[in-house]
Amino acid sequence: MIAFLKLIRLPNLLIIALTQYLVRYCLLVEYFYDGSIYIKQQIPPTLGDIEFAFLVISTMLVAAGGYVINDYFDTRADRINKPEKMVVDKSISRQKAMMWHVVLSLLSIAIGIILAYRIGNIKLSSVHVFSAALLWFYSTNFKKTFLIGNLVVGILTAMVPLTVALFEPQIYGQVSSTFGFVVAYAVFALVITLAREIIKDIEDVPGDLEMNCKTLPIVWGVTTSKTIVAIILLGIMTLIGYVQKGQWVSGDMISFWYFCLAIQLPIFGVMITTILAKEKAQYHRASRLTKIAMLGGVLSMLIFYYSL
Repeated sequence: MIAFLKLIRLPNLLIIALTQYLVRYCLLVEYFYDGSIYIKQQIPPTLGDIEFAFLVISTMLVAAGGYVINDYFDTRADRINKPEKMVVDKSISRQKAMMWHVVLSLLSIAIGIILAYRIGNIKLSSVHVFSAALLWFYSTNFKKTFLIGNLVVGILTAMVPLTVALFEPQIYGQVSSTFGFVVAYAVFALVITLAREIIKDIEDVPGDLEMNCKTLPIVWGVTTSKTIVAIILLGIMTLIGYVQKGQWVSGDMISFWYFCLAIQLPIFGVMITTILAKEKAQYHRASRLTKIAMLGGVLSMLIFYYSL
């Protein structure tokens, strides 16, 4: 059981669930239960609470299937890059890993189809099919391709908050400003994930060379890759700074200082750590700091909810 939970990256799946619940209850539906239901926005959600729970489960399942198939195809590189963390071919056989990928992905797609049918828009089931297919092709082809693999992971990360909005057409169709918040979080997720994936590629150069991958640090070199990461992170910090300017002018100091400490500071730490890194452990530390910045971004939805 422990090996299986490591294989599907349980902590990452919990972050996915947290993100989608915050999007629904802080940005879209905009109500919390604390003894009674307080509704800020008089537009009923398309999905009921139970149906939404299944939407979250389906997103977690498709992500879990993606983690499994990624490890399935990465066993050769993982023996070099992170042999101590290997699960497939060590604790779980390749055959069982493939079986779990199929089961998890098909369950996700089935739930997506049922939910899309229930809200009267069967086309929305393509979200789950698209995600599962993209995860498969990422593991088999895109991951080895220059920058495409990084962008694919960024797009899939952005789909986590966007999926919630897409399954609530009644809300985003009437409240464009609310949907704009979701898009902003999706863009943040995409861009910071892109930076993190490049950092991970730098960390994994030895194993990727063995797999004949054409990642950014292999094609353009580590120094250029570091520069690109720094530019991406500076761009994120600048955009967040623009948001903070509005917070400062409006006197919303709680949001301003939250963004400084929980988002800007970790991103700055990622940038400095990446620039100065020379060893694998230092790149790994930068990657972990990126996760902290992403979590800070996710939790900022609570700040928005109570400050708007």
